Amino acid sequence: MRTTTGIALVLALMILPLGVAGAEDELETMLRQQRYGDAYATVAAAPPGESKARLQQAARELLGVSIESEDSYVRWFALRAAQPLDEPTLANHARRALTLGDRYDRSLALDLLARLDPAGSREQLLAALDSDHRSVRLRAIKGLATLQDPGLAPRFTEIVAKDNDPDLRAFAVRALAKTGSPQAPAGLYRAMEDAIAAVQEEAVRALVALESPGLTDVLRRRLADAPPEGRVAAVRLTSFSSNPELLANLGPYLADPDPEVRAYAAAAILAISERTAHR
Repeated sequence: MRTTTGIALVLALMILPLGVAGAEDELETMLRQQRYGDAYATVAAAPPGESKARLQQAARELLGVSIESEDSYVRWFALRAAQPLDEPTLANHARRALTLGDRYDRSLALDLLARLDPAGSREQLLAALDSDHRSVRLRAIKGLATLQDPGLAPRFTEIVAKDNDPDLRAFAVRALAKTGSPQAPAGLYRAMEDAIAAVQEEAVRALVALESPGLTDVLRRRLADAPPEGRVAAVRLTSFSSNPELLANLGPYLADPDPEVRAYAAAAILAISERTAHR
């Protein structure tokens, strides 16, 4: 029964014209009551000159009602169908959908909010950061990152320091850099000490983008102090720099006994050289 209802909604979205002007509330009521035939009959009588605009309104009404449906199939179909759309009116429906369903529904709803109205959904995105589900937290970080809000720097710093998921820590590093907060560099330097190389690399990229004056010295010390097993990692981090002063520090690694170190040192020298040549 639920599958049949979901299919009916999808078909209705494909064919439904718009209701007469001033009858949007009546149309929404019909759709919420799943009276698709009545809705169609009501809107089919629209004058030809109004048919396009009314068709668009009907599509918005149907998709919005479906996004907040109590039927999980209907809600899932609508949330999926809405993903590529740039339709701001769907944001309110997506906010209501956050209270329904499981993490999959909430993740899709957050995708919509992050794209359609991140500023208006700040409260919901912040709440989603405390979710037990990785997919929900990830959408929340991505959505909040678009706000470029310095006030979010402490929250992103906390995620970088404490979240158990390294991918989320990496995304939080990017989000922290985008805040433009004067607190951001401190959190990014701490992220360079993360156990996961991908998080460290995101932190270096962010500090390079922010033109942090202390980064060159930190990378120089990393190269000088790296034990044999840590040389590749130190060289890789340095390769993201845009400071040609570090070329002299990388040079000795071209003679390293480890072929992997030599290869990454050569690549790092070329990467920095290419990057600085275009400045």
